[in-house]
Amino acid sequence: MLAGRYRRGTQPAPGSHLHQWLAFNPTAARWATTLLRDRSFDVADGVTKVADHLATTPSAVAIAWALRRPGITSVILGPRTINQLTDNLAGLDLDLPTDLAVRLHDLSAPPNRPVTGLPVTLQEER
Repeated sequence: MLAGRYRRGTQPAPGSHLHQWLAFNPTAARWATTLLRDRSFDVADGVTKVADHLATTPSAVAIAWALRRPGITSVILGPRTINQLTDNLAGLDLDLPTDLAVRLHDLSAPPNRPVTGLPVTLQEER
């Protein structure tokens, strides 16, 4: 998602993992549709804008951003092609400016609202 492969308003490309999940696996499709929400696209669009600003790829920005987050000690790369590997490895050396990292952090922050679906007693304790 953060690598820019999936775009708002377009169907996943045939052969992509997301296309396969949506088309052929009902259980995976339920999970996959949670990725295709406006909030996810907003974060992905933010990563793409930062990548454009830095003249690099969204995947490099996503990896650099993840690595500078507190509590993150490593990332797991999952390229399928040499080009994807090259883009991913660029993120290891990318110096993501603090202001851009803060922008991505703010954009991806969870909404500040009550959790739904909890027993009433837990909600009242909040």
